[in-house]
Amino acid sequence: MRIGTHGASTGKSFDISLVRCDGVGSETFKNIDKFELKVLVSYFKRSGIKMRQINQDTNQDEDMDGLNSSDLD
Repeated sequence: MRIGTHGASTGKSFDISLVRCDGVGSETFKNIDKFELKVLVSYFKRSGIKMRQINQDTNQDEDMDGLNSSDLD
């Protein structure tokens, strides 16, 4: 899963791209309300789904293994 925010980090929406483990397919969901981010991150962590966030400065993926959903506000 890759997460990207729109505009500044204080934006009210984000995008999620779900990519299959074999890299063969992906699906992108756009303009999701940021209120849902905490719920989604918690679900993905419980399910063992790896997450990456796109760094807006470098446009590179960064692992989100250390992210705690309670830190998202």
